[in-house]
Amino acid sequence: VGNQLFWNNSELRPGETEFTIVVTVTDRAGNVFQKEFVITREILPLESIQIPNTFTPDGDGVNDEWGVGALKVYKSYMIHIYERGGLRVFFTDDADELWDGTYLGTVLPRGTYYFVIEVKDTQETRKGMLNLLRN
Repeated sequence: VGNQLFWNNSELRPGETEFTIVVTVTDRAGNVFQKEFVITREILPLESIQIPNTFTPDGDGVNDEWGVGALKVYKSYMIHIYERGGLRVFFTDDADELWDGTYLGTVLPRGTYYFVIEVKDTQETRKGMLNLLRN
């Protein structure tokens, strides 16, 4: 499309930015045409990733867990969540592991929590606030 090749693949290949694919076409007469393409993926800087700042773990099936799925393109990252007093209430290095608003099985109160995301691939760190809302 417009001199650009678009590729959709379910395998994320974290940390990789360059891919080579070979397209082979055979016509009805048996003639074979083969073309190699190099696809370069731009991995956005951490500051460009949209990070949700509110979630509502109330069991209604909407926004019940918090996470940052866009981190899956990086090879190595850590997510920390802290409560106001500085206690780390959640940690993961797997973007598929979401926070449900609990700490050691105890439901945490509504309020403001703080996240720190560290991406080792790019040596970036991002900090922000996270609102946990409950009825």
